[in-house]
Amino acid sequence: MDAILRNFREAQTIGSGTELSATLLPSRNLSDLRNFYNDTDERHIEKDIRSALTGPQHAIYRLTKPEQKAWIDVYIAFWRFTGELLACEDAVIGGTPHLADWSKSYNAWKEVTNALIKGYSGGHFQGWTLPCLYVVGKYLRIFAIKADEQAKDSNGDAMFTTGYQDDVMEESNKNEKLEDAARMLNRVFTLCISDRWE
Repeated sequence: MDAILRNFREAQTIGSGTELSATLLPSRNLSDLRNFYNDTDERHIEKDIRSALTGPQHAIYRLTKPEQKAWIDVYIAFWRFTGELLACEDAVIGGTPHLADWSKSYNAWKEVTNALIKGYSGGHFQGWTLPCLYVVGKYLRIFAIKADEQAKDSNGDAMFTTGYQDDVMEESNKNEKLEDAARMLNRVFTLCISDRWE
């Protein structure tokens, strides 16, 4: 856990949005992600992240209480996502990619996105942190595509339908996660264009 949160502290200290967004990259070294995930559990995650981000030894950067809470929520969501991602990666590495549930990874990443949106819409994050929105948007699309491809593969390429209505329903569900990701990205875009920060 320390490597990712140490990078968070360093990015906060120097005010680097690029370095801060790198802490949320799901394409990080798998060992860093595995260490981050294995260093705590569901029962202790909030306490552990709060301590790592806001303990007295980290007084060099001052986060307001609402900003602390917002970042804690983001990293709790990221920790949960990491568990889902590692399960998928382990299945792929283990030679059983059909056991990887990319839909769960997508839904967990969506929660990371929601936590960031909540932090920005509440006015808790500063403008220099905007690269984080780019990272979550980029990977939201990637995980949506993987989840939709997996759903398509598990349902088979050709499905028997009994009529026009079934054809329409099948077409509309073909890219369900990607369509959901588009709605989420629209929320991110709306958040950015409605920002009145001076």
